[in-house]
Amino acid sequence: MVQYEFQIITRTEAESEQFMTAVGAEDVDIEVWIEDRDTPTHREECIAFAVTTLSPEELERRASELGVQLVYVENVEEADQKADALIQQVLQASEIVYNREPTTGKTRLSEMVETYRQISDEMEM
Repeated sequence: MVQYEFQIITRTEAESEQFMTAVGAEDVDIEVWIEDRDTPTHREECIAFAVTTLSPEELERRASELGVQLVYVENVEEADQKADALIQQVLQASEIVYNREPTTGKTRLSEMVETYRQISDEMEM
């Protein structure tokens, strides 16, 4: 069964919990952000992440019904593949940089970033 990871933004923690229950979410993580505590401009916002088997279209429909902002929905398997590819590119860049002489005036980190960009560009072609 295809699973989707998603992120929502709500005004309160209770709204986030209500949405997560409504969509049968798993692996729920709700983070409460409070700005300007104890002032007239006090504001609370919740950012929540979870996984569900509902389709992106169904998530969008439920978010609209409940007044929740759906930030993104991504297929878990595809997201894992992208993350694995990124890790491999970073490891490859690290190996290339550490197996050659450092360039004068550059840090190893800046060389790794430059090498990573070259690898990423090559893979996109």
